[in-house]
Amino acid sequence: MKQYDIIVIGGGHAGIEAARASARMLCSTALITMSTSTIGVLSCNPSIGGSAKGHLVKEIDAIGGIMPLIADRSGLQFKMLNTSKGPAIWSPRSQNDKFLYPMYAQQSLQNIGNLEILEGTVEKLLISGREVYGVIYNGEEIRCKALILCGGTFLNGIMYTGKEQTVGGRINEKAARGLSDSLLEYGFEIGRLKTGTPPRIYADSIDYAKVRIESGDESPTPFSHRTTHVKNTMVCYGTNTSKQTHAILEQGFIDSPMFTGLITGRGPRYCPSIEDKIYRFQERDSHQIILEPESLFGNSVYVNGFSTSLPKEIQEQALRTIPGLEHVRIEKYGYAVEYDFFYPYQLMYTLESKRLNRLYTAGQINGTSGYEEAASQGLIAGINAAAKVKGIPELILERSDAYIGVMIDDLVNKSSDEPYRIFTSLAEYRLLLRQDNAFERLYEKTAHYGLHGGSERKVVKSIQLRKELEESLQQVRIPKDSVNDIYASVQETPVKESELITTMCKRPSVTLSLIREKTSVLDSWKGTAFDSILRQADIDIKYEGYIARHLADIEKFKELEHKVIPTGYDYDGLTSLSSESREKLKKIKPQSIGQASRIPGVSPTDISLLVIDLKR
Repeated sequence: MKQYDIIVIGGGHAGIEAARASARMLCSTALITMSTSTIGVLSCNPSIGGSAKGHLVKEIDAIGGIMPLIADRSGLQFKMLNTSKGPAIWSPRSQNDKFLYPMYAQQSLQNIGNLEILEGTVEKLLISGREVYGVIYNGEEIRCKALILCGGTFLNGIMYTGKEQTVGGRINEKAARGLSDSLLEYGFEIGRLKTGTPPRIYADSIDYAKVRIESGDESPTPFSHRTTHVKNTMVCYGTNTSKQTHAILEQGFIDSPMFTGLITGRGPRYCPSIEDKIYRFQERDSHQIILEPESLFGNSVYVNGFSTSLPKEIQEQALRTIPGLEHVRIEKYGYAVEYDFFYPYQLMYTLESKRLNRLYTAGQINGTSGYEEAASQGLIAGINAAAKVKGIPELILERSDAYIGVMIDDLVNKSSDEPYRIFTSLAEYRLLLRQDNAFERLYEKTAHYGLHGGSERKVVKSIQLRKELEESLQQVRIPKDSVNDIYASVQETPVKESELITTMCKRPSVTLSLIREKTSVLDSWKGTAFDSILRQADIDIKYEGYIARHLADIEKFKELEHKVIPTGYDYDGLTSLSSESREKLKKIKPQSIGQASRIPGVSPTDISLLVIDLKR
């Protein structure tokens, strides 16, 4: 009988990070996957990052995960989103090669000690009392000290195209049966969710004269500190649906698995299918479609914005009404997949189950959508499972620490019945949680887990240099004539006397890079190696007041987080609580007053009553 410290089930993005983290933390680890060839497959859009999702990827990099490096190595086009707005919401995104990404993912696992990859299926979890101690794999018993379940969309997965149903979690891949049922008897609350994917079309069937070019950044930024540079090797293309497209799609509603009730699970609100968009936004005459090449080695194009589970003939007819796609040939039709998930209120912040000790869950099984959300959870689950096995402190990221902390806090306390995706608007302290300072925020909190390999030293040095720069600039004053020369170049109002450089940078159009260009004050900081340091220092100076306000708010936030609610607290004994609050508090079992205050349905009055009772 085989024995491991940790078993990870599932070779998706959550499973990759979980297995790699636990193995790097010197725990003997088994990664069990149905097929080694599908480890790291980009099931839907071959892209990484995007609005707020890019923040997660930068945080994964800061902690020592592998997704950012794989994304850089397999990237075809890189773009920083939202640059016309404030720096809090700038977010990196890459279009990736669907063949290279899984290849690099698999290579990254093959080169790690303490990790064994097993191919096959898990029929059952082995549980004694309230503790997981192993699995039945391919009919054989394997034991472990902790188990991480990363089932993705495979738990009792069913795929739909029109009225056609196929059992599976991805095209040509079977579903995972039995795991959900084995946990139901332990009181787990399980629901159904739905996600979908658009058709893939042949690149040589597009009329490129009728579509617009969507280019990447001129000077693209990598995700990982381990990457020196990235480059764009392709462009995407934009087009739009029309009234005719919508009319054809509506003809298929009668056979839509969503509208006929075949699919009962909720789909992602902010990544709806094309039929959802037409049904919910009937006033819209068109919707944007982005045509994204999937690989340098293939002829397929991902039709972003056209996720659908409508019948095949409807998909084809509708696509041919879109400019540029009049003669399109379809490589793979769109489909929806419905699958089991576990309501995440049943988790602790470490992603360990509240119901079964040493069982961790990560990824879509927790009700999230997206590769980035899954990878973030996998990394946290892997670190914490290994920490528990080794008897060292576990990692809990708070809302003020990281977007990962925001996501986990939302999952545990809000437990939505639709797929969760991260947004910058969900973070109260988003000016502090920027993508450019992820390393500074998280490195010291996580370095002792040993997931970095030495490459982080150059980032640590650049952080020190930036702090030295900011300190040195506090009393630097620039003569009036030089100030006005700079202000004139960006149409800013002139001044009558000299100004501190930090005062100048408070103006929207003035940056340290501009001051370096126009004066000799920053001569020692010339050279492209310091561009990123100047950019980040500029943000710190420009938004100093807002950042100080955030930091004050965080101190108040932490006061509530440190007011602990004892395990086993009797909410029924506090009769003045509202019935809704009592029900929610008993269900989620918050660990602190701060956590309790963020549970929907728990009123400020009830929080006050709870604080008073705890003081007694």
